[in-house]
Amino acid sequence: MIDLFKRMFSAKKILSCCGAIFPDPPQKTQYYYDLKNKRWLEVTPIKRLPYDLCLYRVKDEPDEDQVLVTCPDSYLLFDDTKIVPEEETWRNELREKSEVDVRYGGDWFKGSVIWTKEDIIPGVLNINHRRENRWIGYFYLESRLLAPYLTHTPKLTEADLEKERKFDLLYTEQQKIIDSRIAEWNSKLSRWQHQKYYATQKNLFHFIDTRFVFKSFNKGEIPSILTEEQKKMVVGEEWNGLSTFQKCYVWLAAYPDFEVVYIQTNGMPAEKKFTFKEADGFFNIKVQGASFAWLNVSDQFESCDPIKLIQNSQGDFELPGATLETPLFKATAGAKLFIETDGTNVSYTMLIMSSQTRKLWVSFKNDYAVSWLADGNVVMAGNLWAPSLMTREEELIKFC
Repeated sequence: MIDLFKRMFSAKKILSCCGAIFPDPPQKTQYYYDLKNKRWLEVTPIKRLPYDLCLYRVKDEPDEDQVLVTCPDSYLLFDDTKIVPEEETWRNELREKSEVDVRYGGDWFKGSVIWTKEDIIPGVLNINHRRENRWIGYFYLESRLLAPYLTHTPKLTEADLEKERKFDLLYTEQQKIIDSRIAEWNSKLSRWQHQKYYATQKNLFHFIDTRFVFKSFNKGEIPSILTEEQKKMVVGEEWNGLSTFQKCYVWLAAYPDFEVVYIQTNGMPAEKKFTFKEADGFFNIKVQGASFAWLNVSDQFESCDPIKLIQNSQGDFELPGATLETPLFKATAGAKLFIETDGTNVSYTMLIMSSQTRKLWVSFKNDYAVSWLADGNVVMAGNLWAPSLMTREEELIKFC
């Protein structure tokens, strides 16, 4: 069996703990550099995994269950064997609180490792913007999107460092407030279990009833006309030039007493599908020019029965259970919510949380986005560890 510093794994074991379905990668021969034995291995990609990882079959490996796991942009992976990489030391030292340059969206940013994950394989890094509570993404330590700190980003000045020190103090105070609210709510919230999974003992998991938390948030609808106070928040841009999504953040910055803001918008389905993006939640959902409309969730562990939208007296299809107090929530990480329809337009109200409110919200396990709709439907956009659900509240069991 080939030894690659624990980069070889059991394909069966990895696939059994990963429920997400990805399209197979293009079949092509590549070469992976075996750092221990100083040689090139001929490999072929066979399965995509979360965190932009991939299973690779190694030529001449006698055990078919043993596969190489790395990211497709690994610095050790090439289409030829002319380059021998020499940068393993700093990568192997990346761990929690490490600082690193990260390429994202075409630009390089200063990042810091918040924690490392081992649910698929060791070495997956969860990276935020440096000293900020803004997530960049998950990166495997071999990714070419990572570079040593200050390789591509400028050195910090004393003014920059002073700004960071002030940010750290503010962050600490804000975290104390959030922790206090989490403790307060945790003593009041109930937990539920789906009867189907409870009866079969399959993938047992509990999810938290967050309805009272969301109802406690201070919410406001942003105006269509820009006020003088808002104009101060828009630097170098006209209000009308901002996207609907950007307008929500301008409003939150101008009026920090609001924890959640919302605004009406619309979008067009593509190939009979409209996927909800960007915002934290959605309500007042209507589909125009359609003969059918169904709410669905992208497959994770298994398919869900979709929810049929109701046709109103004007001929539009709507989701009546999605209201301001009971919106449809998008997962911060997990399955996508979408509408299957032959309609020409989807109008809806998008809902945006302030960064601190979102942090509180996610702390209650809402990274898998449980939506308790007013008509009794419950929608859960699942993730790798919790299946997606679209069911009725009477199908749930209250645990505490």
